[in-house]
Amino acid sequence: MADGKRRAVAPDCVKVFGRFRPLETGAEPAPWKVVDRLLSVPATKGLTESEFSCKLDAVFDEHSTQEEVYQATAEPGVSDFVSGVNATIFAYGQTGTGKTYSMYGPDEVLRQIQEAPPDQVLQGSRAELHGCALRAVRRIFDHLAKRPGSALTVAYLEGTPPPHSRPSLHGRPSVALRSRPWPHRTPAQSTTT
Repeated sequence: MADGKRRAVAPDCVKVFGRFRPLETGAEPAPWKVVDRLLSVPATKGLTESEFSCKLDAVFDEHSTQEEVYQATAEPGVSDFVSGVNATIFAYGQTGTGKTYSMYGPDEVLRQIQEAPPDQVLQGSRAELHGCALRAVRRIFDHLAKRPGSALTVAYLEGTPPPHSRPSLHGRPSVALRSRPWPHRTPAQSTTT
């Protein structure tokens, strides 16, 4: 890089992290174990037919804070992004495993996002509960605020349409691509394909 700093993440490098949520009250102890970033799952009826193990870049237990997870997983990519390098951060896993919690936060944060005026979504007394996505957006907006004349265009592809969406002409669900320049708060333009 021009400023002499080393990039936080090697180019074209995929990092894989695991985060384990607390077990439900009364649940049996988890069958897996983690030792030095090596995840091992023994052969367990209904889970795996044979032992499975893999090495992860980092593992976070149920005591890890949102800040610890963000700093280790998302901040390097966000740092690259504000320096002009593409970055992608996503969560993958089964329903109920904590993806929404890790990316956005607990239910009270989700309610705050839904109820807050657009210019106050990232504020609030419980910012320590914000997940990786909200922290990344806040960092990017803070970066842009220090650069008068900067612009940001955000686009996303929603791969799973909401249940109430209508089918397209071909009988498949609609997929929307929306674009909105920052800092405008106008309704997003929508294109259906």
